[in-house]
Amino acid sequence: MRHLLRIVPLLLIAVMSANAQPIIHYTLGMSNPPSHFLEVEFSLTGLASSEQTVDIQMPAWRTGRYMIFDFAGGVVDFSAMDGAGKAIAWEKTDKQTWRLSKGSATGVTAKYKVYANEFNMRTRGLNDEHAFVDPASAFMYSPKHQAQPLTLTVKPYGTWHVTTGLDAVPGKKNEFSAPSFEYFADCPIEVGNHKDIEFDAEGVKHIWMIFGEGNYDAQKLIEDGRKIVKANKELWGRLPYQKFIFMLHVSPSAGGGTEHINSTIMGTRPFTFKNPDSYKGFLGLVSHEYFHTWNVKQLRPAGITPYDFSKENYTQELWLAEGGTDFYGGIIMLRAGMLSADEILGELAGMVRDNRQRPGNRMQSVTESSFDAWVKYWRNTQQSYNTEADYYSAGSQVTAVLNLELLKRTGGKKSMDDVLRSMFEKFPLGKRGYTVEDLRSTCEDFGGGSFKEFFAKHIYGTEPLPWEDALSVAGLVLKPKDDARPSLGVQMSDAGDRPRIFRVFAGGAGAAAGLDVSDEIVALNGYRVRTQDVIARVGDMKAGDEVELTVFRDDRLRTIHVKLLMQAIPSYTVTRIENPTATQKASYERMLGVAWPEGGK
Repeated sequence: MRHLLRIVPLLLIAVMSANAQPIIHYTLGMSNPPSHFLEVEFSLTGLASSEQTVDIQMPAWRTGRYMIFDFAGGVVDFSAMDGAGKAIAWEKTDKQTWRLSKGSATGVTAKYKVYANEFNMRTRGLNDEHAFVDPASAFMYSPKHQAQPLTLTVKPYGTWHVTTGLDAVPGKKNEFSAPSFEYFADCPIEVGNHKDIEFDAEGVKHIWMIFGEGNYDAQKLIEDGRKIVKANKELWGRLPYQKFIFMLHVSPSAGGGTEHINSTIMGTRPFTFKNPDSYKGFLGLVSHEYFHTWNVKQLRPAGITPYDFSKENYTQELWLAEGGTDFYGGIIMLRAGMLSADEILGELAGMVRDNRQRPGNRMQSVTESSFDAWVKYWRNTQQSYNTEADYYSAGSQVTAVLNLELLKRTGGKKSMDDVLRSMFEKFPLGKRGYTVEDLRSTCEDFGGGSFKEFFAKHIYGTEPLPWEDALSVAGLVLKPKDDARPSLGVQMSDAGDRPRIFRVFAGGAGAAAGLDVSDEIVALNGYRVRTQDVIARVGDMKAGDEVELTVFRDDRLRTIHVKLLMQAIPSYTVTRIENPTATQKASYERMLGVAWPEGGK
């Protein structure tokens, strides 16, 4: 009995050791900014002594961009040691995995540098002005321990300071924590002498973090930030964070944005803010990225729940995650008082033309486009427009029509607002993600009856969207403009002093004549032209006229005769009808979130 009592504690210690979680800590340094090299340390302590090796990986992609990157390709000067600081052997087992031979050691540390000079990709950048790091682009992780908590110490260069959505560790300067690597990877880090402009919105702390100089008005940014936050809270019901950071890079080459769990990184040019049109465009970017805080960061498709950073995460739902966000970006701005209802109707008219004009919409469904994001979308080949749907634009268009279908079935009482809000609560982050079928089921909960046929036609299938009938539900009428003109059936832009073709429409005049992507147009009917000249001169002709184009193709001069055709798809207007029914008015107001104007028009 005495021996047994002695053995039991030993067994308990063994069990506790087996179940103990390793301590994970990162250090980020930047001692020589002009070199563009970030310095990273990654330590794991408390590992099982019985395991002779431990694998660590560099992620293959970052959140918000569904394509494979080459983050591992930027790693240099890699070394590894055990917990006592003794060098240990390591080998690469594939392009992004390092295997450390630790023997019986219970701790390992990997040290390496990462070349970082791609700010506009919103991945990793370091120069003599600042550093920006999307953690997925710079920090390795242990696949076996990626669900465990971790800490990060940042060593800023000089007088630089740190701004990030990560939680600060109390009492420790520049030390932060995250509950898992997935969360860590979704919290970008800015280090520099940028401005942090704090403000309260809906009772929660928000920050405009601004790197760079521009003609922005800080107070105006605060006011508009509050409006966007408020409009989203009214739609979704609550804010899913304790702090939010609007990260902004202002530079001549900046643009675009990426959503994150409690922040977003965006780029814009320095003189965006005073011109009303360019400022509306900027606010559209803010609205889109902030809407993602719910739609894709909280309400997440099953295929990316949880993230697998080692490979592609295929999913059929990006058309809603991205395209649905595109649709709501403008709606939120309208509800926040930043756009007029007529501007939204103009956007709808443009959506119809874009939807009907793109040949790829008749060849690829939005679910297939979503799945193929990893395969095709970001390659943007010469035939993408003709053979593929765009899950951003096509997804926005399908969301708009699905919204109108819900309004039709409920007499204007229920809309996509209700569907999204319900799914946000039904599929909380950390549980399973949703599928297209979950979306269909939720639509049926609110809309009554089956949505199987609608989904088969327009979401799984490629049948044309019934725009005229759909818009009439909200008292809107779609009309083609009487502005049809002859067309070459191509799109071009000036490259230097010559128009260069970047798109040839399938079935158009240019395709029939043999024009090709990358052809440089030297002359039209013997006269030198630029892009606007081509558009103007062709527009003055009539269908059936023949033009002679002189083009360079592969540095060889060619002459191509094109017989002009009329534009296949007109541009449109969307307007309110004069005498809407009560149901049409209710549907209009439910869709847009604003009242039907007095007098109708």
